[in-house]
Amino acid sequence: MTPDEVPDGHGRIEELVAAGRLAPPDAEVVHAALDAAGRRGASAGYRLLSLWLMVAVASGCAFLALAVPYSLRRFMAMFTEMETKEGLPCLTSLLGSVPGFVYSLVFLLAAGGLFAKEYLISEKRVTLVINAIAGLGLLLFVMAYVAALFLPLFAMMQMLSEAAGG
Repeated sequence: MTPDEVPDGHGRIEELVAAGRLAPPDAEVVHAALDAAGRRGASAGYRLLSLWLMVAVASGCAFLALAVPYSLRRFMAMFTEMETKEGLPCLTSLLGSVPGFVYSLVFLLAAGGLFAKEYLISEKRVTLVINAIAGLGLLLFVMAYVAALFLPLFAMMQMLSEAAGG
């Protein structure tokens, strides 16, 4: 059955009233119940979208809680061996100055906060906005993290190409 073939609920109620199978006062009660069910259905859609977004962002946070300290430790060891004469870019040294367990703690707390928010905040549009902001923040952190780790490598490639070219 396609959506066009689904009969309009309010139209069907009026047909029942016209046929004498439903009293007008009862029809008003059924109309109100039908409207309330429609509003609950729309709210369920927000809840499902918010829940899936929260799971995705919380999973990303949990993954970063494991991956960031490991990769940061490896990259910082590589940068120490490279001994760049200008030093590390500001963003890279800032990222490396924070201990790895702090990143794990922050990301795990963010994931736990997202789960707790689903139970503490009943307004689903608010939770959807919070999940979207958390997801955007997560994407921005990943972009800054990747840029910070690869900036010294790009600087070294530029230095090597200048040395080879002239």
